Amino acid sequence: MARFMLRVLVVLVSGLLVGCGVQPAPTPTVEPTEAPPRIALVVGVGGLEDDSFNELTYSGVIAFTGRRGLNFDVEEAPAVAEYEATVRQVAENGYDLILTVSFPMAGPTQAVAADFPETYFIGIDQNYETGAENLTGIIFPEDHAGYLAGVLAANMTETNTVGGVFGPEVVLPVARFAEGYEAGVRAVSEDIEILSLFHPGSVDEGFVDPEWGQQTAAEHIAAGADVIFAAAGDTGNGALVETANRALDDERVFCIGVDTDQWQTVPDARPCLLTSAVKDIPQAVEDVMLQVLDGNPPDGVYSGPAGLASFHDFAEVIPEELQAELAQIAADLTSGELEIGGEGA
Repeated sequence: MARFMLRVLVVLVSGLLVGCGVQPAPTPTVEPTEAPPRIALVVGVGGLEDDSFNELTYSGVIAFTGRRGLNFDVEEAPAVAEYEATVRQVAENGYDLILTVSFPMAGPTQAVAADFPETYFIGIDQNYETGAENLTGIIFPEDHAGYLAGVLAANMTETNTVGGVFGPEVVLPVARFAEGYEAGVRAVSEDIEILSLFHPGSVDEGFVDPEWGQQTAAEHIAAGADVIFAAAGDTGNGALVETANRALDDERVFCIGVDTDQWQTVPDARPCLLTSAVKDIPQAVEDVMLQVLDGNPPDGVYSGPAGLASFHDFAEVIPEELQAELAQIAADLTSGELEIGGEGA
């Protein structure tokens, strides 16, 4: 009651002051000392719903900006030939931080960054040979994840034949996945046949051609492959679904996805999906954005984590001894005790 009376008294006194022409002192306002950073995300072929790099980067940016109360804009470049023009146009609009996605956007990003030194650029899945103060590339050890996929495939095959369906070989991360996969298989046995094909088309075509992926997987299976590793964006998704359809027809065939846990992104692949060779793109994006906006950007390139996703329903199919072996190999690859091309697992 006393508190209530005090509030009433304050109101009455304020009213008297106003009535007498005496105005209360205005409430001080605090003006923001610095405007929030303007952030833009530039994605390429495949758009935001590619179940791969673009979508994973997008989710990382959403998570980071959401926690910090920031906004960001998205720009899509429809073709590889338009990557530099798109990034340049975004930079000209005055953004403070620009993220670009995919290996083919590395050159365009580096060229634009040189002309806009006041803007900071983060290139996802981009490795720069020469550094710049306003540019950080995020890379991943795809050969490590591919190696683990190869060891798994070699241990699960009963036909002594495994297959690989890959995007264009000119894309370095794709080549590294394939290199690691073959090394992992060979580490288990030199006698296992590896059937691998890279998409013959351009970067524009190679990751958005599920029909080619489906056909290639079917050819590998017809030639005896009973495990298919697919690393080719939506093209690879076609290979996974084709293999899953064979599994539904009671064929003993398995598949391994890539980039993200494709148990979640390609549920139609679940009948054959042992696991996925993943890059933790969202976490890497969040880590680098935090460092950049806090004023402590990584030097040169930032290496994000890579490995195998959960085995989900196949945890009961893959022997526990093999699961333990894969975990140890992953640790040895991370520590450097095991190197691709060195002694096998």
